[in-house]
Amino acid sequence: MTATYTGDPASVPVDAVRLYLGDTVAPFVLTDEEIEFFLANADDEPLSAAALGAGAVAARFAGLMDASVGDVRKSYSQRSKGYADLAKRLADDVATAAGGGAVPVPWAGGLSWAEQATNDADGDLVPSYFFEGMDSRPGTTGSRAGVWP
Repeated sequence: MTATYTGDPASVPVDAVRLYLGDTVAPFVLTDEEIEFFLANADDEPLSAAALGAGAVAARFAGLMDASVGDVRKSYSQRSKGYADLAKRLADDVATAAGGGAVPVPWAGGLSWAEQATNDADGDLVPSYFFEGMDSRPGTTGSRAGVWP
């Protein structure tokens, strides 16, 4: 098993994944073969492969116990949490790059009289089931009196 970083992420997909992961200095966390596996499962998209790799590294460290001897500490739980957070952030970046990561802004139509008139005139808009006078007898009151969608 090999682990390399050539410093050319624009041309070498394995380097791009390492750069996203911050795994550019030996000793490396992932081998080149592991990164190639993630690339194959992410349709050769380095950002997606990095998200998969970060999740795998988080799982690896989650299985190890924190330990301390005197002043020396190994805090695997912190490394696991760090890689889990990185995996989430990379996955969010993948979703945003794909156009699905943006959170939709809530919209309420017809909040102004002008907007309501525009909506009423738009024949392509699905009519509202709520209108002025809807709780009255049809045909007696309201701007849409007698019109039942």
